[in-house]
Amino acid sequence: MTEKNINAVHLLIMGFTLTVAAVLRLVGIHFGLPQAFHTDETILVYATRQFFQGDFNPHNFYYPSLIMYVMHLVQRIVLIFSNGEFSTNTLFLICRITVAAFGVATIIVTYRMGLKLFNRTIALLSAFVMTLLPLHVINSHLATTDVPLTFFILLTLSSMFILVERGAWKSYLLCGVLFGLTVSTKIPGAVIFLPILIAHFYRVQLETGLKYGALLRRLSWFHWIVSGAMGILGGLVVFVVLSNFQSIVQWINSTFAVDVWLDHPQRIVAAVTPQRLKFAVIAFFALFLFLITSPIWRLHLHKLLLLIGASLAAFFMTTPFALLDYKTFIKDFLHQMVVSQTTWGGMFYQAPPGLITNFRYLYQEFGWILFTFFLAGTVLLLRKASIHRILLLSVLWVYFLYISSWKILFDRYMTPVLPLMSLITLYGLDTLMGGLLKNLRLKSILKRSLHIVLYALVLVLPLGNMLYKSIDYDRYLLKKSTRTLAYEWG
Repeated sequence: MTEKNINAVHLLIMGFTLTVAAVLRLVGIHFGLPQAFHTDETILVYATRQFFQGDFNPHNFYYPSLIMYVMHLVQRIVLIFSNGEFSTNTLFLICRITVAAFGVATIIVTYRMGLKLFNRTIALLSAFVMTLLPLHVINSHLATTDVPLTFFILLTLSSMFILVERGAWKSYLLCGVLFGLTVSTKIPGAVIFLPILIAHFYRVQLETGLKYGALLRRLSWFHWIVSGAMGILGGLVVFVVLSNFQSIVQWINSTFAVDVWLDHPQRIVAAVTPQRLKFAVIAFFALFLFLITSPIWRLHLHKLLLLIGASLAAFFMTTPFALLDYKTFIKDFLHQMVVSQTTWGGMFYQAPPGLITNFRYLYQEFGWILFTFFLAGTVLLLRKASIHRILLLSVLWVYFLYISSWKILFDRYMTPVLPLMSLITLYGLDTLMGGLLKNLRLKSILKRSLHIVLYALVLVLPLGNMLYKSIDYDRYLLKKSTRTLAYEWG
């Protein structure tokens, strides 16, 4: 086949994939209405309803406001082509469809990233896996932030690739803006700043030709001593502050009136104070490493500051009331800090630690066959590491490890790692299969045919299981909920 024909076939396959993705995410999207059964949906949707009154302060910051504004923009566009005001049902429906659109767009970005990092086969199959994954299908039906967060994390990762390749100020600006939008979608997205730093330091080393190890070895003893002393001082400050955490809680409650902190001040103090030594040690190492590596930080610092400035500007432009109503923002931020370390009213009291629970979620999502290839793909990426692949792995594992430190363990928090896992899984499968076929002395056409057959044998069961679960969920949504029936009887 000619290159033109190959492109046409791939375009046709992607069109089919996106059609399936849209159908799976839109069928049953009206479920439950006019009742809303997901608390997080009401937070976002009711804020968009309030915006019609001219008050663009959401008055709650359990989530930043970017997605609320995007949903409201879509509502305004739909309003142009409709008559009169929207019902609450319509508001919910528009918000859910907006999230479903983010879900379909995520599949496109996954495909583009597969082309960038690997090859067309991996790109297409990763996109198709994402199309069928039940967790992504389920959360694409909800007017919540997990699916949009996944989309913006992928875009930010793509901008990191541009940063390490070009290093121009425009690439830093782009990365900063997308990172700011990621955080403005959901605060935990901020943890991917660490991979951004990896990208920055790699680019600096590429441009300067410096070896960081040699640079650190040339440091004077005075630099080491001062860094160590400042680290110890920082650790002592943290230890003393947390030893007097009771007075800090009292000040927070009198200043910001955080409901969870007001209701359970002694439990919060009892949870934090015993960990003061651990936090002091963390503070020591963080400050020590920051100071000891200061010669590295100073290299091209202006570009890093540009990125940080762009991210802050993007965040505050899309969540402006974090500044204009900063007391409410701080209050709700502190509330979420505490909630993330609770078992949600005992729901997760007997659950295994976050690492095990989240691994279990992902294992169940992909099935043992694909999960095995994910582990193999991770090992293979580390063996044949390039900066792009290191960034891919670092975004996945930094986010996963951070979320796994929480005690609240909803499976939807794993949504952002799904496209990254899909890419790594298909890379593992493609590489191992390619290595197996490479040693066979067969004609080219026979190898390609055998390649297709092996792919089909490996993927048919896990993909069939994913499709069944996703369709079964859609069928469930098409049924009238017993809660809706009870509401109608009332």
